[in-house]
Amino acid sequence: MILQYLQKRISLIQFWRKKVKTQ
Repeated sequence: MILQYLQKRISLIQFWRKKVKTQ
């Protein structure tokens, strides 16, 4: 489903944002 794909991408972006912030 496209919605699931979008949610996965959003969570991935949020995860990367946290990583960048901690660095």
